[in-house]
Order: sequence, then C-alpha cells, then structure tokens
Amino acid sequence: MKTFIKHANAVKDYGFDVTKWLAGDTIESRTWSVPAGLTKGQEIADGPVSVVFLGGGEVDKTDLSTYLVSLTITTAGGRTEVFPFRLRII
Repeated sequence: MKTFIKHANAVKDYGFDVTKWLAGDTIESRTWSVPAGLTKGQEIADGPVSVVFLGGGEVDKTDLSTYLVSLTITTAGGRTEVFPFRLRII
C-alpha cells in the first residue's frame, strides 16, 4: 500500500488508473472513502482514471497522523475491488 505525505494546509489530488486491472471490463460505479478529519473536494472520473482532491488533516505528533483513504470500484462484469492508500499529514 502506498503512503503519500501532505501538509495539513495543502489541497492535493490523488488517484488511480485501473486500466490493467479492468482487462477490458468497464467501471459501473466508483466510491471514495475518506475518513473524518480530511476534506474531500472535487472528484474526477475519466474512464479508468479516478481522482479525488483532499485537504485538511490534523498533525498529531504521537501517531504520525496517518489516514486510510480508499477507492472502491465495481465493474459492469460484476467485479469489485478496493484500492487503498495512506495519507500522512505533516
């Protein structure tokens, strides 16, 4: 699982290109799961590419302020997969 680093005051885009995973299938639905403490902004869905803009987050010196964000995709062929990443706030 990938870990990205973001400043608490920054708003940045994060995403996945699932072309290989789709293997010719098409996306029927996609949902971003963003935990409390982060602010979900614009979402972009362009074929196999899914992007979300994230802001906020709190810096906690005791636990490194890491959030788990995920994208769940369901295909027209009936497959479902979760694509997670960690977002560490500095």
